[in-house]
Amino acid sequence: MALSTAPARGQVTAGTGEDALTLTRGQFRLRGIVDWSSWSSRYGENSPGRANGSREPLGLNFTTDSLGPGHLESLLPVQSSIRGLAGMANFGASLGAMSVGQRNVVSSTPMMLEYGVTSRVTLGVLVPFVTSLAEVDLRMNPTGREATVGLNPARRIGGAATSNASLVSAFDAATTALNTRVTTCTNSPTLPACSGFSTAAAASLVGRTSVMMTALASLYGGRTSMGAPFVPIAGSAAQAAIETRLAGLRSEFSGFGTTITPLAPIAATPLTAQDLTTLLGDSLYGINAKPIAGSITRGLGDIELSAKVLLFDPYHGDLAAQRNPTGFTWRQSIGAVYRLPTGTVDLTTDFTDIGTGDHARDVGVRSWTDLLWGTKFWMTIAARYDRRLPDELRRRITDAAHPLAPSYREQPVTRDLGDIAELSITPRWSLNEWVGIAAQYLVRSKGADRYTGTFTTTDLNGTPVTLDAALLNEETQWREQRLGFGLSYSTLTSYDRGQAKLPYEITWMRTVSTTGTGGNLPVAAQDLIQLRWYGRLFGRR
Repeated sequence: MALSTAPARGQVTAGTGEDALTLTRGQFRLRGIVDWSSWSSRYGENSPGRANGSREPLGLNFTTDSLGPGHLESLLPVQSSIRGLAGMANFGASLGAMSVGQRNVVSSTPMMLEYGVTSRVTLGVLVPFVTSLAEVDLRMNPTGREATVGLNPARRIGGAATSNASLVSAFDAATTALNTRVTTCTNSPTLPACSGFSTAAAASLVGRTSVMMTALASLYGGRTSMGAPFVPIAGSAAQAAIETRLAGLRSEFSGFGTTITPLAPIAATPLTAQDLTTLLGDSLYGINAKPIAGSITRGLGDIELSAKVLLFDPYHGDLAAQRNPTGFTWRQSIGAVYRLPTGTVDLTTDFTDIGTGDHARDVGVRSWTDLLWGTKFWMTIAARYDRRLPDELRRRITDAAHPLAPSYREQPVTRDLGDIAELSITPRWSLNEWVGIAAQYLVRSKGADRYTGTFTTTDLNGTPVTLDAALLNEETQWREQRLGFGLSYSTLTSYDRGQAKLPYEITWMRTVSTTGTGGNLPVAAQDLIQLRWYGRLFGRR
């Protein structure tokens, strides 16, 4: 078997973008591709105060003025406990303000090998190597005054746990002693020690102190409790109210001759970015996720197997006619694609990373219609439709408005990604036999994903909940329009005449997103560079 660098009989400049041309029998084409896509915003959907289809920052779902119970369910019982302890019915538990800026860059270097089985049938395989970069800028509580609660020091610092336990123990000891005196004076009111002693007032103090110490131990830690995940911020209104109540109890005990060491429960500091990392990663808090930070994912993308069939060729393989076309004519091909699930999806434990593919099996059909006017101008109308096949994988069941999903929400769901339809129009102008320019208009749409599965479990507060995977369907349907411009350089024609040493093409196209709808659709710019090198088996011609 012989191998040579010769273009196929009848091969002409392909130009920028896809077209209806096929390879001839025994010819192969090797494509080296570099594909950069970057975006820092998306088209919004159902975002408060924003019109659907407006551009919004990628990190918008993580950005809030008040990270409260609506974002983290474990704050809800803490909020209720602090309201009772502080006597503040309208207290709102908040970890403060959080803002996230994000920019994604996906660099793909696919290698594609195509082979002409016959002059009308071309087979191909595309193997993409992908690097996905997420650049993340996280900021927590920039002024230090936004939060009302923070991480409970007693859960992380031994000295804080000891101090809180000592505080509760001191009040418990005073309560026990006073309760004993109440019992004694109730049974023997004439004892000298009971003279002037108000059993009713003492009993009331014992009851109120016992209730408060139970609540205090549950929140800050003490007795057998390690405390709640969050406590009030030092210097906050809630912390001050709790300390005031404790001071009042001490004063009442002092009236009964008992002195209690003036300890205060250890308060929290405002949440920092490092504290948020602890909150996400420490199993004590139930989220069990990686930090909100930049990440790089490298690996194989989804491999594609393709077939292309030339249905109508107006030149019937006549090289001279192809080189010197006159008037208007057209060319038509169709194709099919099968995509393998070789890429990796984003991690369930990383809220901002990007995968290297969908890791889904797809089957697709293609159509290419070339319209040719004379020797200088031609245009391709290309259409594609991809049917995504169902599969199973693990996902955290939540909606876009609650991205900090606890780990109990991770379940094995059935996934049926929405089908994709696309139409592109690519006009090209040949400046000469080497250089061409192109423009492109592309419109594409994706149907809604369909996730199924229901699961019964308990939330972070111990409450039974039923999770419905259909929640993941939200904001998965989109539609987009893109515009592009490209350049091409080709030696194919000159090589056929013996004026070039190698048959190759270099093309570049830049496309940008112009309009779109859907809450998960990037506003992306793409640069695509291709080097196409032609050769053939079985000799030069």
